[in-house]
Amino acid sequence: SIDTVEKVTYLGDSMDDVADALGPLESVVDYYYTVETTPDGSPDEFASELESGMLKGVAEDVSLPGVGGITSNPADSELTEYSCTPEVEGNNCYVFKGEMTVLHDDSADAADMKAAVLTAVEDATSSGELTTVDTVEKVTYLGSDIEDVIAALGPGFGPIDQISGNIKDIEGQEQAEKANDDSKVGTIVGVSVAAALLLLLLALLVRRKSKSRS
Repeated sequence: SIDTVEKVTYLGDSMDDVADALGPLESVVDYYYTVETTPDGSPDEFASELESGMLKGVAEDVSLPGVGGITSNPADSELTEYSCTPEVEGNNCYVFKGEMTVLHDDSADAADMKAAVLTAVEDATSSGELTTVDTVEKVTYLGSDIEDVIAALGPGFGPIDQISGNIKDIEGQEQAEKANDDSKVGTIVGVSVAAALLLLLLALLVRRKSKSRS
């Protein structure tokens, strides 16, 4: 008789009972996103509420055979080794790795589950509804692997780019050292040839003097 309610199902008296009822199997789906906040925004303050809002949108959108439920565990984490540029000057920008766990049975298709969750996450971040979280002004979905993060953020915003830059610097130094060594070898060879020619010339002069005296 409660408006909009169609069914209520008892799951048990523990979280283990809940997990068993919704699906004995678990699959974790990873994804990455950025959060732009006002200057006073801090992950410690908005992360939990933002994650809950994202889970709500995903749970409403994902409906697949064999899938019993979705949790926001493990908790999303800020990737402090990466940085992003806010659209509004003075704002803060953070890069996050998100994770959700799909509870399912063995009839569920792994590829379908992952695709459905990622699509729902992207829809949730682009809907604008997450900006209702205090200090949050924009959430942007980046992709499902670290390469997507690098491609989205551009060069120079993460450790891999820095490593690549260091490798290039090292390669440049090695090439410069090799060129310097080659130059030194060329100089040594040139000096040696000149010395040999000088000795040959002196020997010829001595020989001529010896002949003229005789």
